[in-house]
Amino acid sequence: MKRGLQILIVVTALLTLGCSTIVNGPRQTVRIESCPSGATVVAGAYRLTTPGALSLSRHTAHSVEVSKTGYETQRIHINRQFSTMVFGNVLLLPFAVVGLVVDFFSGCGYDLSPTDISVVLTPTERAGRAE
Repeated sequence: MKRGLQILIVVTALLTLGCSTIVNGPRQTVRIESCPSGATVVAGAYRLTTPGALSLSRHTAHSVEVSKTGYETQRIHINRQFSTMVFGNVLLLPFAVVGLVVDFFSGCGYDLSPTDISVVLTPTERAGRAE
């Protein structure tokens, strides 16, 4: 029984081993502000009013829409890039391959960019004529 528990602990550790997984985690905070403030931000199922922050999955790129009545809607693409934290797996030899697989399968092997978004909204023609 004791030996079985030890094996289970080792296997669990190996399956969750990944430098980016440990350091980064599966989500990343992206801060969004707008001028004027009070704009609505929609990113998939997430919605907020500026200024604010979203906690987005590192596993995929995201498309963000910033809108406010009387202003043109802005679309921003948040890219997914290779995280340099993945190189930390080399320190875990001979388990580096397991760490790499865990990092990329979980999405933790990526960083999102940009992480700070500032949008200047442009008044629509109708809003400009009303002034």
